[in-house]
Amino acid sequence: SKEEMLSWILRINLVAAIFSAPAFPAAICSMKKFCRPLLPSSMTKLCQEEQLRSHENKMKQIADELAEHKLHPVEKSLKSKEAEEYRLKEHYLIFE
Repeated sequence: SKEEMLSWILRINLVAAIFSAPAFPAAICSMKKFCRPLLPSSMTKLCQEEQLRSHENKMKQIADELAEHKLHPVEKSLKSKEAEEYRLKEHYLIFE
């Protein structure tokens, strides 16, 4: 179906963006709201060895960030905005 085709195209583009170049850092704001990093829109200029090192460094950084994140849990109140932000960030870090 058309919807399935568009879903496949979006997934393929996402994977290509993830593996082509490092993501841009997330936006910085005065609020404590979690923001996902922006995916690059251009191809990487790194050779394959540099890409591998970049991915390994990013993996270590995300693992460290997830460990740090889990050290500071928030209350599990379903209506708490902080709890929702915590869950969103945790979901992102686990996915990455």
